Amino acid sequence: VNGKIRWRVGTNCVEIDAHTWHARRMTDLHFDWSSEESTVSVEAARQLALELAREMLRASAEEHSQELAADTDRNLLRRLNVVSPGGLLTNAGVIGFAGGGDPCLDYVRRAQAGGDSLSRIRRQDRSLIEELTEVFQAVDANTPTIHVQHGLVIGQQREIPRRAAREAIVNGVAHREWGVS
Repeated sequence: VNGKIRWRVGTNCVEIDAHTWHARRMTDLHFDWSSEESTVSVEAARQLALELAREMLRASAEEHSQELAADTDRNLLRRLNVVSPGGLLTNAGVIGFAGGGDPCLDYVRRAQAGGDSLSRIRRQDRSLIEELTEVFQAVDANTPTIHVQHGLVIGQQREIPRRAAREAIVNGVAHREWGVS
């Protein structure tokens, strides 16, 4: 209408930007950009990313994860479903294992919301797995242990539980719109 994109929200027609409209359209069509074939060969996968993926798999107690960690690079990528039938990395494979130039993550540590940044991790030309590993390490190193009293016993726990912090980061990665830098 009048050169603007609108859609209905409740009883109103509201203006939206083209990116939001396109993202919603792709969702409605069940289009998965991440599974599309890229132009990047399997050989572009970074060795450090492959080794970090293997470390994550080895850390699992699951037998099939141990078996997957021991497989060849090409089979590991294929079994993780990041190699297209044409033998190229999918878009997810490029992001996860080869990197695309721009950083995937921007980690900023602050003492409190809105405070000055105490540290920042935002590096380019690395894979998402490399970036995740560094961010997980930074969160672990910067999350203090606090003392909590339970009756007569004083115990220690992390201020933010490791599992909760990792879950929040992984949720952000999983729900990000990867088609836009």
